[in-house]
Amino acid sequence: MEYKFTGALNFDDFVQAQRVALKSVFFTRKIIINFCLILFIFTFYLKYFTKGISLRDTTTLVVIVGFAALLIVLLVMFNSKRIYRKSFETNKLIAEECEYTINEEQILVTSESGSSILNHGNIYKIVFDKDSIYLFMGTNTAKAIKKRFLRDEEEYDSLVTFIKNNYGDKIKGKKRT
Repeated sequence: MEYKFTGALNFDDFVQAQRVALKSVFFTRKIIINFCLILFIFTFYLKYFTKGISLRDTTTLVVIVGFAALLIVLLVMFNSKRIYRKSFETNKLIAEECEYTINEEQILVTSESGSSILNHGNIYKIVFDKDSIYLFMGTNTAKAIKKRFLRDEEEYDSLVTFIKNNYGDKIKGKKRT
């Protein structure tokens, strides 16, 4: 069996793909949480390492450091769309229309700028999202297949089943049923 279809990503697709990629990078979120926790613990126990600082000063320091950490996290969260927009607009390859040919042995992705042949050996992982399939070639490089690229939902569901059956060893994370 072989599937052939074409499609191009828009900005919202790109943002969704970036969020999926960040979710799949397990330690990124854990590092931010652990950094904030260590920072909080360090400032909380600062009173034991310094002499002459009152409890009131230490509490103020903990509040200031906690607020600063929270502010940094919020700035990164709210600025991410602006960063994604700049990346999307400057890299014309992201929005290029691609033709996909998928069979048991390989996935061929062709566009104006070139082609990629993905087989079992060079697919790092496959991640399913609510309306997308992401074919990762590395930890942060992926090709996205959107549901709208196919004729209808039935064909999309058939493709999902086909990929699970033929590339199942590469599927990571929450599997779409």
